[in-house]
Amino acid sequence: MAIATITKAYTLTMASAGTLTGATDLGQVYRYMYLHTPSGNSGVTAYVHGSSDNSTFARVQAVSTTTVADYQTTASAGKISPIPAGLQYYKIETQGALDNGGTFVLIGSNTDK
Repeated sequence: MAIATITKAYTLTMASAGTLTGATDLGQVYRYMYLHTPSGNSGVTAYVHGSSDNSTFARVQAVSTTTVADYQTTASAGKISPIPAGLQYYKIETQGALDNGGTFVLIGSNTDK
């Protein structure tokens, strides 16, 4: 039996001078998640928030072999980065306001790498 390949993109918009996007419901939990950050802002740090029930959000943690820390990236990078998967709802928070606002894109995939 073949496993269905599902890859989908979800848009999260942050208003000009904003620091938090609204919640996005992925409709399911994906095996792999990626974050495409907007370009053209002032290098503000962005944090990923997640929730399993869309009521209580917390910063998603990145785990390495030696540390656990908030997953973060630079909002001005205009890059695609892997982020921790396993949740159905996500928000993006920035450490400071995005001068021009921005559109973040979450990409969910169940396709093996």
